[in-house]
Amino acid sequence: MLVLALNLILNTKIHGTTRTDVIKNTKIHVTTHTDVSKNTKIHGTTHTDVSKNTKIHGTTHTDVSKNAKRHGTTHTDVSKSTKIHGTTHTDVSKNTKIHGTTHTDVSKNTKIHGTTHTDVSIEHQDTRYYTY
Repeated sequence: MLVLALNLILNTKIHGTTRTDVIKNTKIHVTTHTDVSKNTKIHGTTHTDVSKNTKIHGTTHTDVSKNAKRHGTTHTDVSKSTKIHGTTHTDVSKNTKIHGTTHTDVSKNTKIHGTTHTDVSIEHQDTRYYTY
């Protein structure tokens, strides 16, 4: 599940290092978060993330990315109020395409870093997970 939660993060280093992701100037663990998300190539397709004002660690993460390409399919993430590190992760994405299949994630209270991840996703035609 952690791989699924972080599957869009490339070259990510957390806890005292620089995280390179799709967010602009977001501080994570008193380090610099650099956004290089425009047209990031993942498996030969284009990932476009238009998230704005993303905050992590007890604040609100708003991802309004539309049609981000992942493995030649369409990923639509409209998650609101995503929190990480001992708080609540709410993912209400619908019909997210992963590896050519339909992934519907309505997980509630997902916790990361030594806590419990509850995934109540349905319509997993392909349940394989890939490490990037």
